Order: sequence, then structure tokens, then C-alpha cells
Amino acid sequence: MDCWSDMKNNRVQPVLRMIVWEDCSNAHVTFENPTSDSEKPLAYIIENDLMLSSFFKRISSSSNVTFKSETTVKSVKLADSLSDLVTVHFGDSSTVTAKLLVTVEFDQLWAFEHCSGIMIKNPL
Repeated sequence: MDCWSDMKNNRVQPVLRMIVWEDCSNAHVTFENPTSDSEKPLAYIIENDLMLSSFFKRISSSSNVTFKSETTVKSVKLADSLSDLVTVHFGDSSTVTAKLLVTVEFDQLWAFEHCSGIMIKNPL
């Protein structure tokens, strides 16, 4: 979705080196790019609101993504094989069938397992 192009020039901080230590001893592990190339950081620290705004900007301009919010999932029929499609029935009586189902609400395990927040890519 090319969200990175929206984010890279805003409030993004590269992580060039990371030290992780165990709290009960002096043991630690250091992660860093073996070439010390600042153009290839280990990771980036990005503000959540920046990621969300970039993501929603791209979703709203995408013709092959349906974003559902402010509704509940009544049922999900998962694909029996890779060639089958997923069907989601929502509380507002709408139905979406897709090749790929991605959940985006992870506050509770139930929400993840039962697809409470839905983004559907490549709907039919």
C-alpha cells in the first residue's frame, strides 16, 4: 500500500543499535547492523497516530479494499482450502467475500480469533 512514503519524512526515528538485557543478571544481547550502515537501520520507531493516518489515507484511496468499522461480526465462514474464499456476515446485515481476511483489533484474544475488526483486501 506504500504507506512508508507518507511516513518516512515525518516523526520517524531509525533504530541503529539495540541492547536488550535480562533484569535478574548482567546478561545482554546487542543487535546492530554488521556494516554500521545508517541507511539500513534495524527498525524504526514510528508514532502510532502517524502509522494509522497514513494507513487510512491509503485505504480511502484504494479501490480494492473494503474497511468495516462501527459494526459487529455475526459469523465468519473460513476457507476450507487455499482456493476457497472467506465469507464474513456483519451485524449491519452486510456480507463480504474475499480471498484475504485481516483483523485489526487486537485488544483481546477473542477479537483476534473471531475477527471483530475487519479489513478485507481484494473483495469480489
